[in-house]
Amino acid sequence: MSQAKSFSARIYASPEYREGYRTGCQAAHLQRPKESPYLLQDLRHLGWIDAFYDAWSARRVKINRAWEHREALEPKATNNAAAPSAARLTNPQR
Repeated sequence: MSQAKSFSARIYASPEYREGYRTGCQAAHLQRPKESPYLLQDLRHLGWIDAFYDAWSARRVKINRAWEHREALEPKATNNAAAPSAARLTNPQR
């Protein structure tokens, strides 16, 4: 394992990071507060930011899937020449 991987694994496994992540998950679920309550150099801040990013990413995926599903269910407008025109519908003698 490289030093970079072992260093990041230690950060993510630290109790401070996990505490910040847990707090960030709770804040993201409640959709507040907008700012991290921790100092920038604190590992809890990193965990808090990661939790908010993960929650945002999950919401984006849900929104994109819902949009694709909605588009699939909407009827497609066509320019079918055989379709009756508005004039035929309002004036059947033509």
